[in-house]
Formats: sequence, C-alpha cells, structure tokens
Amino acid sequence: MRLDFFSSVVLNGLLIIFSITLLVYQSPLFRRSNPVAVIEEYKSVIDSTRIISHPTINMQTLDESVDISAATSLSAVGLTLAQVQAKRLYHEKQMGRQVVSFDTSGTEYWQKNWEPSYTCTTLERLGRSGDGGKWVCDPQHYLQLEDCVVYSIGSNGDFSFEEAVHAVAPACEIHTMDPAPPSDAVPEFLTYHEGRFGEALTLRTFMSQLGHTNVTLVKMDCEGCEFGALSLSAMPSEGSAIQQILFEIHFSGEPHKTHALFQVLHSLGYAIFSKEANLVGCGGVCFEFSVVHLDQQLDAL
Repeated sequence: MRLDFFSSVVLNGLLIIFSITLLVYQSPLFRRSNPVAVIEEYKSVIDSTRIISHPTINMQTLDESVDISAATSLSAVGLTLAQVQAKRLYHEKQMGRQVVSFDTSGTEYWQKNWEPSYTCTTLERLGRSGDGGKWVCDPQHYLQLEDCVVYSIGSNGDFSFEEAVHAVAPACEIHTMDPAPPSDAVPEFLTYHEGRFGEALTLRTFMSQLGHTNVTLVKMDCEGCEFGALSLSAMPSEGSAIQQILFEIHFSGEPHKTHALFQVLHSLGYAIFSKEANLVGCGGVCFEFSVVHLDQQLDAL
C-alpha cells in the first residue's frame, strides 16, 4: 500500500514537471531567447509565403540557409546572429507580399507597392523636420565606423542633414554636391562640390574621383536624378560598397521605370526600412525611402 502511494506521488510529480517544461518551451519568451527556435519559427512562416514573380520584375531570393549549429554554439553574439538571420527571413516574407501593380496614378502606385521589409534596431531622423530630414538605420553604429564617409546629393542651400550627421559623428567625412555655386552658408566641416549627377557623373564615378571604396550613407534629394543615379550601370560594381541610401523618388507616371529602380536595389542586396510620403513638395506623389544593405547590417550587429 505504501509503495503504491509513493509511486503515485512520484508519477504525479513527473507529470507536473513535464507539463511545466512543455509550457515554458512553447512560450513566446522562450522562443525569443532561443536562436534555434527563432530561426525555425520564421522559416515555417517563410515556407508558406513565396516571392511573387513577374515577367518584368525578376526578384532575387535571399539565401535562406542558416547554420543553426553554429548559432547554437555561440553565446550572446550567437543570439544576435540568429536574430539578424530571422530578420532577413522576415524581409523575404514581406517581399512576397509585393503586389507589383502598374498604376499610372502616383497615389495609387505608392499605396500598393514597395513597403518596408526590414526593421532596424534603432531608427533616427537626421536633419530638420519635414522635407529635408532623412531616416537612418542604427546611426549609433554606422556613423561611428572607422573611415565613415557621407554623401549628400542635392542640398538646395539646406545643410541640416549634414549638420545633424556632424553633430552625431564629427569624424565623418562629408561631401555635398549641388548644381548651385557654393555660398557663405556652406559649413566648414564639409566639402562642397558644384555639379549635377547625370550620364557623365554617377555614384560610381564620384566615388572613384574621391578615392572612396566604401560609403557609409548616401542621402539623395536631386529632383529626378535618382533614376539615373541608382541605375545598375551607375551603382558601384560591389553593391555593398554603399551601406545605406536615403533618397526621395519622384513618380513620373511610368511604373515600369520606378519598378526597375527598386529592382536594382533589391538585386544588389538592399532592404527598405523606411517609407514616408512627401505631402508638401509633390502633391503626394513623391516619397522618401531609406534602404540598408543586408550584408552590412549583419556585420553591424
């Protein structure tokens, strides 16, 4: 009788321990702290959502392979690696939601196309509020990098972005280009270039002229030059040479042309982390976008 009672107590105790362990393992808190669980959860979601293919938009899928054993063997850094890998998988899931519509109305086009697909650890607006400022991904990391280089293409006499960058990272090398001749308002901490991007002057040639192989941020507000400046032939041959691009894009009524620009960025490994309507300057058909190179983001964390 005593043996049966003891066995019953032990069995009930084991059942309770098993139930508690199962509840902890299935809890969201456990999944967030376990790199393997994070990756597997995102993979299960990705499996049910594939990137939409289109005759004129040949989406490049990201590498979904994740070294789970390596992630498990790492400590705190390994957990960060798993989280970044999970973000990359979520980026692909979001890209699968792209409608790829060809509306000729700017307001309808932007309502349906090219939504943010990546979440930065921190997001900060540099520059004045309203038109002129840009959203930057993890500036506390990128702007503190050794050999930090920032390009500002198109200023129109407004240097609030450059001033904000300089305030955060005084060691950053800043270059501003604008068609207008320099004035007394140009801050002393930047190098001013009078000129306009076009067929003769592209990001690739500008970097070559200045002797830069890597650029931290490119801010671009050049009233339509973005289509030529961000074309495949104009970009550096090594896509990750530019870590973030912050640009205003003007919808011209040619959706294929706009899709082509974003396809170039996507194929080079960039992900959208910010999308903002410019409701003042262009009647709602201009949008501010910020993109980060995924390989550079992985190195950042």
